[in-house]
Amino acid sequence: MDIRVPVGAIFAIYGLLLTIYGFSSGDLEPRHMIGSLNVNIWDGLGMLVFGVVMLVLARRSPTRPRSTAEPPPRVGH
Repeated sequence: MDIRVPVGAIFAIYGLLLTIYGFSSGDLEPRHMIGSLNVNIWDGLGMLVFGVVMLVLARRSPTRPRSTAEPPPRVGH
């Protein structure tokens, strides 16, 4: 299994949960704010984007590893 799959899944799930918590929590205490930004929302969105990117990259990768017995593909010939 490609390492990007579990890493992407964990980040996407935690990012989604943190974003939902940031939107649903009614408390705007100073510990959750930097200036006027809610840290939970922005960190959650960043984690969600990172997780989705990892999952997309894992999906686009080749399905089987290249054998070391096969010669490398020739480029431009």
